[in-house]
Order: sequence, then C-alpha cells, then structure tokens
Amino acid sequence: MSTKFGRNLKGIGLCAFLFLFSGMVDGQGDSGSKPRYLGRTTEEWIGELAGGKARHGTAFDALAEPRREATPVLLEMIIHENASIRCLAAMGLWHIGSEAPEAIPSLIKAVQDRDLNTRYWAAQALGKHGPAAQAAVPALVKVLQKTFRDVDPTLEGPERYYADARAVAAESLGKIGKDAASAIPALKEALKDRSSAVREAAANALVQIEGEGKK
Repeated sequence: MSTKFGRNLKGIGLCAFLFLFSGMVDGQGDSGSKPRYLGRTTEEWIGELAGGKARHGTAFDALAEPRREATPVLLEMIIHENASIRCLAAMGLWHIGSEAPEAIPSLIKAVQDRDLNTRYWAAQALGKHGPAAQAAVPALVKVLQKTFRDVDPTLEGPERYYADARAVAAESLGKIGKDAASAIPALKEALKDRSSAVREAAANALVQIEGEGKK
C-alpha cells in the first residue's frame, strides 16, 4: 500500500525501524486494564517489534494496516518516546482513517512531531477525516510553513522530508475544504515554494477550499 509522494508502508527506511529498545518495554502495571488489540497490550506489541525478524514483520504489518479496534493501542503508541513507534502508530491511524474520529486530537499533536515521518503520516491521517478535522487547520498551516532553513527547533529527517510534510499538509487542508479558509494566505504563499510537489498540492487545495475557478 502506498500514498502520494512516494511513501510505501513496507519501505524499510520509512520509519527507520531499528528497534534497539533495551529496557524500553514497560512491563509494570495491571495488564488486564490496559487497551488490547488482537489480545496484546501496547507493551506486548512493542516487545514484538523489538523481537526477532519474523515477529517484527508480522507485528509491523498488523499495526500498519489495522482494524478500527486497534485505535486505543495506537493512541498509546503515538505518544511513545521512540519516533519509530510514533510513526508506525500514525500510519495505522491513517489506515483506519475516519472510522476513528477520537484520534483527531492525538493526530493534531503528532502532526507537530519532531520526527518528519510521524508528521507526514499524521497529516495524511488528518486528511482522511476531511471537514471533521477542522481543528487541525492551525497545526497543518504550521507544517506547511516549516522549511528546511528553519532550525528552531531542529526536526528529525533529511531535507526532502520537509517538502513531503509540507505537501501533504497542503493536501490535507484541501480535503478539509471550506472549513480550512483560514489557511488560504499560507497556501497562496506556498505557491512560491521551491518544491514542485508543494506548489501543486497548494494549488489543488486552494481550488478545493475556494471553489472551482478561483486561484
């Protein structure tokens, strides 16, 4: 499964899944009261991701393309200290899409993540919610305005990931539609972006927000 801008859910480099989690799986607490998906708690899923190659692949696939029932586990994962786990959670929430409106507040926070891959997938996920994600407009505008020259704070990812995040932020603003009208000035400024993908996404978003025939 892939999306626009060339991201592939099973690309090895996508979320840099080098799970070297020594001591990072929290085994404390009452596991019976914790959210579960396919019988596993969040900590158990993370343990599988940190385990052997075969188990890692199975866990990755299950969480990257989950059912709606995975939402509580993914919402715990999206605030984990490890960027790879946060990225995977954002991917899973993108896959679930509008079936999980309760994920919108967490996705708004994730779209401002220091990790650019997490930003990318959170923005993709917000776009799937359409007008219901109106509250995300200010955060998406901030992503749209974040260029590689900005170093305060320094984000995690190569220069091309900045453009990818800006482009998908513009695309998601367009999917929100007329309720994203406050983003019009930023989108018009993005028409001058040095990335052609960002310029195209901004132009398309303006048509969706303002209506056909307006630029």
